[in-house]
Amino acid sequence: MPSFREMQEAAAQAKQGVSVSTSCRSCDAPILFAFSRKGRRMPVNVEPSPLGNIALDMTGTVAAADVLTGDSLVRARDQDRKLYLSHFVSCPDAEAHRKNGVHPESGDELFPPAGD
Repeated sequence: MPSFREMQEAAAQAKQGVSVSTSCRSCDAPILFAFSRKGRRMPVNVEPSPLGNIALDMTGTVAAADVLTGDSLVRARDQDRKLYLSHFVSCPDAEAHRKNGVHPESGDELFPPAGD
C-alpha cells in the first residue's frame, strides 16, 4: 500500500486537485475536497474548528486529509494544530450526500467533480 505522501504526490501528478473555492451544492457552505488515506475524496469545511479531528496537508492544490483519533488527536490539539471537520458533520443535507450525492429536492449533484 502506498504511503500517505505517495498518494498525495500521485494525486498532484494526476491533477486530481481540489478547489478551495468550491461550495457545497446543497447548503452552499465553503468546502474543499481532500483525499483520505484510502484515496477517496472527502468534503471538509474550509474553516478550522476547535472540535475538528482532521489534519490537512496541502501540496499545491491537493489536500490530504488525516483523520485523527486517540493519542494523535490529543497531541494535535495540545500542539494547537489547525484541525478541520468533515462537511458531513455540519451539512443539513448530510444524509442525502451519503445516499447518492443528489439533492433530494432539485436533483442536482451535491458535490461537484474535482476541478469544478
